[in-house]
Order: sequence, then C-alpha cells, then structure tokens
Amino acid sequence: MTRLDKFTRVAEMAEQRADSATLKLAERINGVASGEAQLGELHRFRSEYEIDAAATPALAIAALLNRHRFLGRVDEAIAFQQRELERQQRLLVQEQRHCGEARAKSRALDNTVARMSAAETRRSDRYEQSELDERSQHQRVAWSEQAGEGGEG
Repeated sequence: MTRLDKFTRVAEMAEQRADSATLKLAERINGVASGEAQLGELHRFRSEYEIDAAATPALAIAALLNRHRFLGRVDEAIAFQQRELERQQRLLVQEQRHCGEARAKSRALDNTVARMSAAETRRSDRYEQSELDERSQHQRVAWSEQAGEGGEG
C-alpha cells in the first residue's frame, strides 16, 4: 500500500467521523428544540391554569391549597425542564465544536491527499517524459549510426 493509499484511507475514515459528528449534532439540535417546546408547553399550561383559577369564584380553603400545591409542582417541572434545556444547550455547544473540528480535520486530510496525488502525478509524468527522452535519444544515436554506416558504403 502506497503512502497516498494510506492517506486516502485515513481521509475516508475522517470523513466518516465527520459525517457521524454531523448526525450527532443534528440529533442534539432536535433535542434542544424538543426541550424548548416542552418548556413552552409547561409555561402555557401554567398560564392557562392560573387564568382558569382567577376566573373561578372563591373556593374552599382545601381547593385553594390543592391548586397552590399543583402550581408548585408545575413550577418544579418548569424549573427541571429549564435545567435540562440548559444542559442540552451546553451539550449542543460541545457537539458543534466537535463537529467543526471533525470537519476541519477531514478537509485538511482531503487537501493533503489532493496535494500528494498531484505530486504523484507530476512524478509519474516526469518519469514518463524521461523515458520518452531516453528512447528518443537512443533512436537519434541509432539513426546517426545508421546514417554514418549508409554514407560510408
């Protein structure tokens, strides 16, 4: 396996890693969007519940306590979801960084392979040209010798 072949294989593997990182990034973006939607739903639910409670005439103390406890649980769910969303956003930033690094490494390896391939092509072209030059030189010598023999006879 030539050096170019090895680098090509490494570049292919880097491209696969970059593609995998992109998929993980997309999943993380979807997770953040889902968390934001859930948080929005919880806020809307709490607002609607408070509006309904305000529209209801005076309730018994037990009903007020139950409503207050329920709102407390909704507030806890909102706080939990907010923390979860912040965690997901931190992970998203990490995933974006990782994806960018993987893409940059892949591009760098692709550029290296392209340069190596171009160099290999130039080397091959120079070799072929030198072979042609050598054959041409041998033919000229042979023609000169033939011309010299033909002129003396």
